[in-house]
Amino acid sequence: MANQTPIPAALAVDALGADARFAFAVAADAGFHGISFSTNHAELAPDKLDRSARRHLKSMLGTRRLQIEAIRVAGPRGGLAEMQSIDRTLDNARQAFLLAADLGVKTVSLNVGNPADPSVPRSALVGALR
Repeated sequence: MANQTPIPAALAVDALGADARFAFAVAADAGFHGISFSTNHAELAPDKLDRSARRHLKSMLGTRRLQIEAIRVAGPRGGLAEMQSIDRTLDNARQAFLLAADLGVKTVSLNVGNPADPSVPRSALVGALR
């Protein structure tokens, strides 16, 4: 892929299995510019990546000419609209923001859920986002 222009997109590596190195190889071999992953990835979860592991991750990706384009906050399908799990989702979001800052990642995505759902107070969603 050295003679081709990288695909200006990130490959979401979560669906490629738990082996992050394999996922990075697939992304690089396919010509992607970067990767994205969720905070519940088996090897890339924030609690699995201490400072040393974060440096190693950046080094591995750099060797393959990849970068982390985005981190997705793990949460339930209903996102922040699922009030029974909102605290866990917000904790995952905080961990994702800290990981992103440490790795120099500019995008963190979070599923808000369905703000039009009448069973979820809009003020609760807005408050959680602040």
